[in-house]
Amino acid sequence: MYRLLMMLICLGIGWLGEQQAQASGVAWDADMRAAVASAPNGMTMAALFEVAGVDFSATQLVDGAVTKQSIAQITNDNIQPRSEQVGAFWSQKLGKTSAKVDLTHDTRWSFWLYFGHKTTNLSSGMAFVLQNDDGGTHAIANGGKGQSLGVWAGDRNGFLSANFLAQSAIQNSWALEFDTTVNNAPRVGAGSFYDHEGIASRGPHIASAYPGQAATYKQYGSRNKYYYALNHQQAKAMSHPADGKWRHVTIDWHAQKSQLTYAFNDRHLETRQPVPPEVQDTVTVDLKKLSPDGQTAAESATWGITGSTGKSNSANQLIVLDETPRQLHFKTSAQTMVMKGAAVQRTLTAGDAVTAGTQLRDVMRATDLRATTGGTLTQGTAYLPMGSVIKRLNGQFFADGQTPLYSLHGNDLLAERVDFASEQPVFTQKAPSLQFMLNGEAQAMARDTYVSPRKVIFAGPDHYVEMASVGYTVQRKLNLKLENLGASEVSLEKDEDLTVTARLSNQGQPLDADAMKDNRLKIRVNDRTFSLEQLKGNWQGMTGRFQFVIPNAQLKAGTNQISIAARNRQDEAQPLKIVATQHSGELAFESMPCYCAFQGRLTGKQQLISRDKDWQLCVRDSRGRGNSWQLQLCVSQPFTTSKGRELRGNVVYRKQSSTQTVGTAPIVIEQRSTKTDDERTDVASSWAADTGLLVLADADATAGDYQGELRWQLTDAP
Repeated sequence: MYRLLMMLICLGIGWLGEQQAQASGVAWDADMRAAVASAPNGMTMAALFEVAGVDFSATQLVDGAVTKQSIAQITNDNIQPRSEQVGAFWSQKLGKTSAKVDLTHDTRWSFWLYFGHKTTNLSSGMAFVLQNDDGGTHAIANGGKGQSLGVWAGDRNGFLSANFLAQSAIQNSWALEFDTTVNNAPRVGAGSFYDHEGIASRGPHIASAYPGQAATYKQYGSRNKYYYALNHQQAKAMSHPADGKWRHVTIDWHAQKSQLTYAFNDRHLETRQPVPPEVQDTVTVDLKKLSPDGQTAAESATWGITGSTGKSNSANQLIVLDETPRQLHFKTSAQTMVMKGAAVQRTLTAGDAVTAGTQLRDVMRATDLRATTGGTLTQGTAYLPMGSVIKRLNGQFFADGQTPLYSLHGNDLLAERVDFASEQPVFTQKAPSLQFMLNGEAQAMARDTYVSPRKVIFAGPDHYVEMASVGYTVQRKLNLKLENLGASEVSLEKDEDLTVTARLSNQGQPLDADAMKDNRLKIRVNDRTFSLEQLKGNWQGMTGRFQFVIPNAQLKAGTNQISIAARNRQDEAQPLKIVATQHSGELAFESMPCYCAFQGRLTGKQQLISRDKDWQLCVRDSRGRGNSWQLQLCVSQPFTTSKGRELRGNVVYRKQSSTQTVGTAPIVIEQRSTKTDDERTDVASSWAADTGLLVLADADATAGDYQGELRWQLTDAP
């Protein structure tokens, strides 16, 4: 006979029931959700950039708010356990378009970087890279991942010389690093000394060098105990970038001088307008060091961005591209016109006003300035004016203003945003323009209503262009509307006051200051009427939001009818109704079996395994006599050993006359109708040694320590 020990973890669920969130794959943490929500719009990256083919890379593409796969997640803060990561994406061939950038002509890169939100245990940073490594779009430096940023050599072997060390970097390359973590710990083979000297040793910095060159690595230590620092080129300090905010980078290549100019943190995230850069510099790049033969200047290079995290550190490092060397260049225009039939009466300027019934036409156009090879459109997006203000009559996307690409159908005209997908060539010599047109009519409004500028976006693998209309105002007539900002049916416990928050608006829009001062509210509670002031209420600013408190003394046990009426001069709102039910008690577990056990010795036959003696299971119902409840039970996690072996047998619930198997679906093991106002039911005390919750072990059950989980659920049920 052998000893059998089974540990279980029991979870109690209140009588209202609590749902457990289910997730598949790797879930996003709060930082990732916030980063994606605040990400600027950018071009889709799937067709032009290699991600999946980079060995050991953690990089994946994520959908942005507008364009699909427009965010590259270089490293991930949503993995367990924490581990070193490298990531990269590289420019790849698209059709007849080369994977490489032409370095004999001036060109520009423009992108946004996100470094996470941590000041400790954070990412190592990212690097902009030009390279002609034999690996091409598969290149990555994965040795010594943390300080390598995915491009530098990995200093993990104290026996190597600088020449051998450099061979583990991306070859024939130049890198501009955005380094968030100072590596300044002199330990042989630890790979943590690259930022030993100068500005790089003091904090986050931007610098450059040639990863595949031995001269990039300065040797310290003694024979067979070497460790290395980087010879940073033109290191510049930057403020700590891992603060949960996006930062823009502009890089210009000047071919004649073989120089690269960068500007870091040079655009405002909300407006996208230029601001004085936090860091800027011009660096001369020796193109011979990017050439495989090392003798002739490289005329082209694969470009991309790499990044890494150190051991036990992690962060969400993200990139959005808004301009690349292969991107088309555009002239844009956006007009909102007042129409009479087919004739244009006037073109609106920012701040103009129109009246109800005005016919309006929005026209937004992007024209390719080159119009030589053309491009491929993958997505057009239009943000439409508010449907409550402008009735959308019809609209279309056009190629060159003549060839319809997509006509807005019924559902589109009701939406705030319209998307369409197309893979046909656009911006060709014959049709160099894309255009969006929307016809609408200004509606009768309950207040002066501002129509904010609306955007239209065209995006493809080789372009991203965004246009915005002007903002204007539709004039109004006052119409009051009351809306509840809480629940229309609420439950209250004993001695609990009721707080009500609601909003009085002008047909859903905030009242202006003149209308606000004339508001009058009456609140009826059952058969009594109160003013807002009598219930210690107040208006919360100029938004039309207000709040008041109904004291418990004005409420009765059971159902209470509450009505709110609003008046402003001669205008009245439809009354707002709230039903408040005052309860006299609660249904809850008073005690539960948690971390309890079954113990017994196996006999080689099917047998019941009894409980330990410390089980406690008690329900308290203080809601009053006549209320009913059910106690349900299921197995939420099977009983297994630490090595994953599952118990041969079942948990059962046994009464004198019956035995029920407890499986993954809940079964009712106890139900009561209370007979007093405050009733306590000790469920476990009624169990004998051979009744209640037991384990029925099969004859072939194997001895061991098993652990599982049972879920208790208490519900208000007949």
